[in-house]
Amino acid sequence: MACLAAYDIASNFALPDELSLYTFGAPRVGNAAFARRLDARVRQHFRVVNDGDLIAGLPQFLGTYRHAGCKVVTDSEKFGTFIVEPTIVENTFGIKASTLITVHPLREYRECLEACLGDEDLQEYMAKGYAMAHAVDSCQPLTPPRVLPDWLKERRKRSLQEP
Repeated sequence: MACLAAYDIASNFALPDELSLYTFGAPRVGNAAFARRLDARVRQHFRVVNDGDLIAGLPQFLGTYRHAGCKVVTDSEKFGTFIVEPTIVENTFGIKASTLITVHPLREYRECLEACLGDEDLQEYMAKGYAMAHAVDSCQPLTPPRVLPDWLKERRKRSLQEP
């Protein structure tokens, strides 16, 4: 529903700022043509998926459905790792098959994302009442090739440097 609403808003309204879309555990919504159009109109679209989430992999057997947006896979075991735009190798060998319904509840998404935050980030996150306004405020539009927002680049850099 969020993808359809964002597409409709981006298509029919003159907005002062670029529209951002974050989805959590969303199933595939449309075909390849719709995915391309959504990506063109809502260039700042992050599709957060808990590793192994069954719902995010649906529908499985109807080959015409495609995901849109920048895929962000969080570690469903809450070790605090995530992968942005996984490669073919990461998708094939590093990510669980979409078979777990237990990692789909929003509570699980919140806990997996919280595990990705460092101590300072977690304190700021808690101080804002679970609002990640700092992430949204500092995002930059994604243009092909996709450019990650500064807040995500910094977080990713720190994750790679930490033991």
